[in-house]
Amino acid sequence: FKDEIKQSFSNDEIFDIFQDNKRLLLFLFKEKILNMDKSIYSIMINEKYMNKNYPQFFSIEINQFNQEKSEVKPLPEELEKKREIGENDSLICELIRNDSIESFIVYVKQNSISLSSEINHSIFETNSFLIKNKKSSLIEYAAFYGSIQIFNYLRSNKIELSPSLWLYSIHSDNAELIQILEDNHVVPVDKTYQKCLKESIKCHHNNVSNYIKLNLLDNESEKKNLKSNFKENILADSFHYYNFLFLEPQLIHRFTFYYACKYGYFILVTLFLKLEGIEINSKVIFNLFFFFNQVF
Repeated sequence: FKDEIKQSFSNDEIFDIFQDNKRLLLFLFKEKILNMDKSIYSIMINEKYMNKNYPQFFSIEINQFNQEKSEVKPLPEELEKKREIGENDSLICELIRNDSIESFIVYVKQNSISLSSEINHSIFETNSFLIKNKKSSLIEYAAFYGSIQIFNYLRSNKIELSPSLWLYSIHSDNAELIQILEDNHVVPVDKTYQKCLKESIKCHHNNVSNYIKLNLLDNESEKKNLKSNFKENILADSFHYYNFLFLEPQLIHRFTFYYACKYGYFILVTLFLKLEGIEINSKVIFNLFFFFNQVF
């Protein structure tokens, strides 16, 4: 699709579409689908992207564009591989990701690292959740990667199981971690579990989503959201993150057409417009699947 993308979208538009994903931007730069020009350079050095280390991460492309002395210090050539991997490049993070328990224990003892400490920020980190949560603790990082041996080692050394661990554990898709949190009566910050469900839907970790929905979710709160809150409910999250687990045919919902438009479901919108008897400007739009059942 390289030629089609370049013919259909401007350079600025391509950047705008992929702006939140460093690894995809890097791929687009390497494939010459996206070019570093004056406009993209200006965006990169504004405060929003400076705070996310974009100028450092894309210093090679910036320096190639700006042949004169650049304000951005270029990355050492041997670190190019780390840029493509897109993960925290510190040794302790690598040990945690690999769940290398023996090496981890030796490393923290030799370097006198507190087990309650936080991981150091890395410009190579590209995961949006970890970028947002820059001050992740060792146990949170272990939970994120499902590194159960290191997680249990930290827990056995009296590291607190905090409510924040729910969202980290959901990213791991590790049922054992979820069970540990439940067994130890750890409750997430959002006691209704709606944010936990949203995070699992976002990750497409549908086994976790189902478990939360069937066993933990405050169903009364969710019913109220489905009726009144068009931004925060199961159906909205399923449309938003293209996870169709909860798009049940029997569910009648007035905001479905809105979701289909907002999140770019062109085929669904087209089918909606072809169905007779639907007033798309009505304040209440019934669920598309309801009409499918009637028509087909």
